Amino acid sequence: MVLAQNLESCSSSSRCCLEKAYYGERKIQWLEVYAGEKAFKKFDNWLPDETIEKCQEYLVSIKGPLTTPIGGGMRSLNVALRQLLDLYVCLRPVGWFNGVPSPVKTPEKLTWYF
Repeated sequence: MVLAQNLESCSSSSRCCLEKAYYGERKIQWLEVYAGEKAFKKFDNWLPDETIEKCQEYLVSIKGPLTTPIGGGMRSLNVALRQLLDLYVCLRPVGWFNGVPSPVKTPEKLTWYF
């Protein structure tokens, strides 16, 4: 699922990488949902209920840049998405590649998240 101003705002290199992730054995079925300016022009709503429902249903999405309305009671579409979908953590695993110099003596024994 792609959550963006438009499907093209998801960079072609990102889409290319994702499409090749399974070496052509599987295919990604893209589903565009609307938020931001494109949603407002199409539905007169900056963040349609269907968008939130699809995010909850599919659990995976790629979000591109979104236009936030000025003055309309909404602080930010990004904040609204985080609150509605209960997304408050940006957890990123950190890995080490064998042979790459590290300031840590035994980096292969560490599991890092930040």
